[in-house]
Amino acid sequence: MPVFDENGKKVDVDSDFPKLKDLDDNPQSGKKKSFLNSISIPTIILTAVVVVLLIVAAILALKVNTLNEEITALSNVKNQLTTTQTKLDEAIAEKEKMKAELSLIKSDLETIKTQKDELDAQIQKLQEAAKKKPQPAAAPKKPNGQKKK
Repeated sequence: MPVFDENGKKVDVDSDFPKLKDLDDNPQSGKKKSFLNSISIPTIILTAVVVVLLIVAAILALKVNTLNEEITALSNVKNQLTTTQTKLDEAIAEKEKMKAELSLIKSDLETIKTQKDELDAQIQKLQEAAKKKPQPAAAPKKPNGQKKK
């Protein structure tokens, strides 16, 4: 009885070594070749380009998201800086006002000091005049209703 292989070819069973299959005769390998033939090289290249573009787009989307977060943080910092600048301007204006008030107080103190010096000089003159002028000795008064002992 003759023996046939998967392709329907007659196999010689009398030989010591079995006959190896040819890759060209294998129907499965033919299917693979037809599958590879149906997918062309431009399609493979196009698919690779699309995958690379998708990866680049994902990376850019992440960078844009990060930049948006940084912009938000910078906006908050800008608002804080504006608020701080406003407070600083108010403090500078208050400082200038205080300087003006201190100048007025200093001039008032100088005026008061000058007036005090003038008054001290007048008091000195009056005291010297009082020392030079002898005062009449006043006689002791006797109380009216008392008797002498």
